[in-house]
Amino acid sequence: MTLPSRLRWLWLTLAVVLLDRATKAWFESQTTEGWRHELIHNFVYLVHSRNPGLAFGILADSASTGTRILLIVGSALAARPAARSIPLDSLCSSAARQEISPIASSTAQ
Repeated sequence: MTLPSRLRWLWLTLAVVLLDRATKAWFESQTTEGWRHELIHNFVYLVHSRNPGLAFGILADSASTGTRILLIVGSALAARPAARSIPLDSLCSSAARQEISPIASSTAQ
């Protein structure tokens, strides 16, 4: 059984996110905040720091629940058109589609 291309990308994305979170948790447990290590002389440093806001510290000082709700609702609305463009049958196996298709054709009549 082969996975549809979009489902493979979904699994790959999930694996990358989980690996990212695991390495961050490990790094935070092994170092203290402010820890710094030079990887490439005068160019690349590995630094343990905290970012309480969004990307690049946006809204770091905002503890407003309303702002968080607005961001969650806005994100959901922004993701909605993308979710509608994914055909449901691309997420199902061919066996599941064969079982669904007689039901769908009988209800369409």
